Amino acid sequence: MASEVTELLVALKEWQKAVKQLKHPGKSPRERAQRFAQAQQTVVEQLYSDAIAKEIDNLVQTAMAARTLDAATVRQWLQCDRNVLLSIELKTIQPMNASRTKLEKIATHYLKTPEQDQPLDDAQQLHQVFLTLSSIIPEAHKESISLSRKPKKRRRRDLTLGALQTALGIGLLAGNTQIDSAFANASYILGGNALMTAMQNLVGPLNGHTNRM
Repeated sequence: MASEVTELLVALKEWQKAVKQLKHPGKSPRERAQRFAQAQQTVVEQLYSDAIAKEIDNLVQTAMAARTLDAATVRQWLQCDRNVLLSIELKTIQPMNASRTKLEKIATHYLKTPEQDQPLDDAQQLHQVFLTLSSIIPEAHKESISLSRKPKKRRRRDLTLGALQTALGIGLLAGNTQIDSAFANASYILGGNALMTAMQNLVGPLNGHTNRM
């Protein structure tokens, strides 16, 4: 695996850790916010690197041009026998140390959501999606503090799922730039849709209203 991709996957792992720390005591709110900001900046720098941008653009262009694997096929794989696909995906995102359970959660949620015809156009859009999603999280955590127990629990659950979808969505896209097979196209579909559904979880209802970008 190219070193640039490995560095991005490691950065995504650290970003996820920083997200989890936002809601846990032990360090001051300022320290937690600083760690999150630093983790976010590292991911942004990786995504803006020429090497990563080129890899992502090549993956998207190949997936869109080839059309050798469509969304219906990916859904069929996940519904009938997802073991082969998920095993390969776990290998490609190995630097993230993601568990199979988390990848299963992404796959299961994907099967429950409407299909995005073309989830991502290019690397530039990926940068914008990450910045939007990552910027929402700290403020959403603060806003959830004032909610009553059940709404708070529901909102925190949405934020956790959204963060997972964001990290693994980008991870799947980046990791699969390093393989040359139909599975790379599957990652474009699965990873791209994970990012789009993360938008729904992170920009969802709060205090009875809907936040909009």
